[in-house]
Amino acid sequence: MLDIDQDIRPQGLASNSVDIVLCAGMLNSVKDIDSALGQITELLSPGGWLVFSEPTGEWPPILLTQGFMMTPANGDHDQGRSGLRDADIWRARVKAFGGECLPALPQADHPLAALGMQVFAARFKAGVQRLSVDSLRRALAERLPDYMLPAHLQVLDRLPLTANGKVDRKTLAGWRPAADAQASSSQEAPSDPLSAELCRVWADALGLAQIGVEDSFYEKGADSLILARVAGQLREQLPQAQRLSYDTLLRQMLNEPNVAALARLLNQGEATPATVAASGEAQRSSSSNALVVPFGGVTSARCG
Repeated sequence: MLDIDQDIRPQGLASNSVDIVLCAGMLNSVKDIDSALGQITELLSPGGWLVFSEPTGEWPPILLTQGFMMTPANGDHDQGRSGLRDADIWRARVKAFGGECLPALPQADHPLAALGMQVFAARFKAGVQRLSVDSLRRALAERLPDYMLPAHLQVLDRLPLTANGKVDRKTLAGWRPAADAQASSSQEAPSDPLSAELCRVWADALGLAQIGVEDSFYEKGADSLILARVAGQLREQLPQAQRLSYDTLLRQMLNEPNVAALARLLNQGEATPATVAASGEAQRSSSSNALVVPFGGVTSARCG
């Protein structure tokens, strides 16, 4: 189900993510038909279909039974016309958004034509190459280390631009679908106060509603700068972390980037063999491309 009067992303949907949209006699009731068609066009994948049924005239039986549910033109409930349009107007609006309409049914000489209801089918983005998010993710995984893989991929028709013609990064940042930005119900919940606090800290650092104890920080959008910032934050806020050096905390999160492993280290109060480096020596994890290099009393975290 989709409320076409609202943005698709807060409803958990992404652009270019569906192959068909079905609308049964409801486009006449939207607040703005062009806005609704724009939302549908964005939602459809290349070659996707919009199939909708609509009354093609202000037929009295339809106005009597459905008129109270319709949004009148300009919101004028006293004098505004209904949202019912003839077939030519529907085809023109669909064409304006790049849709290719098939002949509407029933045709004029069909007995059902007298009922004043027609079914339209339009194909969108027919000349656009389909790009699968899954195939793109697999291709990136073959070429990039885990920490460089994007936490979220989305295929866009075009990038949002500012009035100056530059990429509107603020708008782009808000285009992550709500269902993806939040943790799924299958996530393992924290089982103790320390894990719960670590989940809270990391969720805040990544701008997420919540994070599971086994979720990879990298997969949720972390990078080496965020890891370094959180390491410092943990030493300031948690007594368990104050017993460990900054280097040890950072190295732990680089090598085992999840809350469960971090909680084990903090509960032990000392570094595990996998996270202890010889003084003054660089250490590279065998399970990631992270390299922690101590020099001059400062630790440098490099990924690559």
